This record gives sequence, structure tokens and C-alpha cells, in this order.
Amino acid sequence: MRTLVKLVVITSVVMGLSLLLVLAGVSFYPSNRVRWLALAYLNTTYNPYLPNFTVWSPESVTAIVWDYRGLDTLYETTVFFLAIISGLALGRGVE
Repeated sequence: MRTLVKLVVITSVVMGLSLLLVLAGVSFYPSNRVRWLALAYLNTTYNPYLPNFTVWSPESVTAIVWDYRGLDTLYETTVFFLAIISGLALGRGVE
């Protein structure tokens, strides 16, 4: 009987905390000061009316990664490949 009471209490606490987290996450809305940033990203993602001011990508995540962070990603990839090549070159003569 005691084990059943412990199980019910633990289950109730877990369910209550889960409900609290869900309600807290659903009830959070960003302020209007943040929405202009989202609007700026969406306007530069796919905007056929301003062809010089768009990346022509229908997905905003792809546009942000490839357009805004493209050079950063290129440099990170270059450093990563150079580290792999250096590691292979150092371990080449080891037996």
C-alpha cells in the first residue's frame, strides 16, 4: 500500500510539473519589439518584388544559414578540414 501511495505522489508531481511547463511555454508571447526582427528576416528570405534584396529561398531557415551565416560556415568548414588533413599527415608514419 505504501508503494502505491509513493507511486501516486510521484506521478502526480511529475504530471503537475509537466502541465506547468506546458502552460508556461504556451502562454509566452514575444513582445512587439521582437517581431520587427522576424519581419525583416522574412522579407529578405523570399521577396519577388525586390529582386536585389532577396535570397530567393522559400525556407527562412535555409536562407539564414546560407546567406547570413554562409561565410562563417565556410571558414568553420575550412578549419575543420585542415585539422583533419593535419591529423592524417601527423599520423601517417606512425606504426
